[in-house]
Amino acid sequence: MQTPPNSETPQSPGKATVIDFMAFARKVPTKSLKLKTYEELVRSIWIAISQASHKSERIDIVFDVYNEKSVKGFERTKRSRKQPVEYGAPNDNTPLPVDTDAFWASSKNKELLQAYFFEWISRKKDSFTASSIIYLGGVVIDGQPRCFAIQNGIVEEEPTLEPDHEEADDRILSHISHITLSSKVSNVVICSTDTDVFVSALYHYLQKWKSLGLKELWIAFGVGKTSRYIPLHSFEDRVPLTVLTALPAIHSLTGCDTTSKVSTKLAALKTAESCAEDLLLEFGKGPLNEDMEKKAEEFLVRALASSSATMDKLRFHQFHHKKLQNFQDLAPTSRSIRLHIKRSYLQCYKWIHALEPSEKLNPLDYGYVEEGDSLIPQVTDDPTFPEDFPKPCNCQTCFRETVCPCRRLKLMCCDFCKCKSSVSDNCKNPHT
Repeated sequence: MQTPPNSETPQSPGKATVIDFMAFARKVPTKSLKLKTYEELVRSIWIAISQASHKSERIDIVFDVYNEKSVKGFERTKRSRKQPVEYGAPNDNTPLPVDTDAFWASSKNKELLQAYFFEWISRKKDSFTASSIIYLGGVVIDGQPRCFAIQNGIVEEEPTLEPDHEEADDRILSHISHITLSSKVSNVVICSTDTDVFVSALYHYLQKWKSLGLKELWIAFGVGKTSRYIPLHSFEDRVPLTVLTALPAIHSLTGCDTTSKVSTKLAALKTAESCAEDLLLEFGKGPLNEDMEKKAEEFLVRALASSSATMDKLRFHQFHHKKLQNFQDLAPTSRSIRLHIKRSYLQCYKWIHALEPSEKLNPLDYGYVEEGDSLIPQVTDDPTFPEDFPKPCNCQTCFRETVCPCRRLKLMCCDFCKCKSSVSDNCKNPHT
């Protein structure tokens, strides 16, 4: 990874680098490099990892673990641009798939690629220098994820780093803790482009790693010419401590890898400066209760720049006082936002308790339902219309003012109207 001129860079003499393997694998430009086989691909991945971890005393390469039924599994499926096509276990001469989108859409393909990379690097172990140690976390063997260390040409299992989390994003935290506890390294660089990693790593640096002697924690963010090193250890001097402490709650509530977007990050951070201590500091720490849900809803309402106490009241205000183009532009109902809050709590709890033995929460109790082999977000089937909201019109064109209820009440037609005003030019309602 190239560092732009004038950007801050790690300066401490001892350095460890923690790598999100799949993030590096997906960034390799297979077509422009004209890569043809799996060996050429993993060699290119290793070159990128070596460049990013230059002069590191320790290199931690963290794999993803793909569970069949998980919250993250639904998100992966939703983001896939193509139907997944599964391939068999690769070897050095196996040709790379032509349709890379269909390849990356399969969790099984990614798991096999990680297994092949481990096998390949184990064969090349004698070429690594004795001055550095390489840890590979999340290697799946006989269905179980394990961690291995390579040093002085020897591959040994490291049971203290056996993964307890599915996502590499979460297990990166365990590797950093292991670094701070088992080595003299005081400078750690995280190579990941995921904002979730940024938030959780910053939180644990302030809560634990700083007191254990970790002086500098950096995250290499961005791609290509936009890449830069961000010093997480300097945020304490730039952002109020109450906001930093509540950052996992703020991020999960306003949208992360597993939750929906509500408001914006900037608006949420500004809101948190005045109310995080009162509304969010317990979120994700103790058991979820009614008071915690109520405070989280109030925070989200404030982040949407409203003085209303609940989402339902905000919807009522928007419906009567805002000129919205579509009924669906209203804020979510309190009922649906409470399900969102439960899902956000589940994610926030995982981040906060990632480094300690903790209760395993059941996603079915936190806003998810089972559908086949997947866990999907629970949704409400009640649109919760305002009491005085008219029945959507059944007009084809809304031409007759005395017949069309929307025209008669001088209201805009909405997506629930038969004329479908937002997608059709047939609607003659002048208020639309």
